[in-house]
Amino acid sequence: MKETATVKIAFRLDPEIAEQTGVHVESVWGADTSAPDTYRLCSIPFLVTGVSLGDEVRAERSDDRLWFSRKVKDAGNSTVAIWTEDAELVETVRDELRRIGCESELWRQRMVSANVPAHVSIGDVWEVLNKYSEDRLTYWERSISAVHEEE
Repeated sequence: MKETATVKIAFRLDPEIAEQTGVHVESVWGADTSAPDTYRLCSIPFLVTGVSLGDEVRAERSDDRLWFSRKVKDAGNSTVAIWTEDAELVETVRDELRRIGCESELWRQRMVSANVPAHVSIGDVWEVLNKYSEDRLTYWERSISAVHEEE
């Protein structure tokens, strides 16, 4: 069986997100597909909006990098970003999200990016996050799929 090659795809961030974080470009791992210049995202974006794990995107080479140009296929997943200053809460939230079927990645020890698969209720995710949102964490919808918008 042929192993699928992975590449880093560069995304220019929304100016507001770039100003808040000091990060202007995020690289997300992608896997080759059978279509030319088309890749399936195989890591969870943290700051990028509008795409999620499993989506297929087009990317064009420029300045020795692959740059995102557009989404071509929605995988049905959603992405939620979570921030907290409480290191213990980070692991608690990740454990609760894992329990309901969401995988997540950690960035800078305080930011979590969670993938919400199409078969997981986005309402269950909001329930987990709202439990801690009073003053202990903040969360943002980075990409909400049509499947989850219909809930």
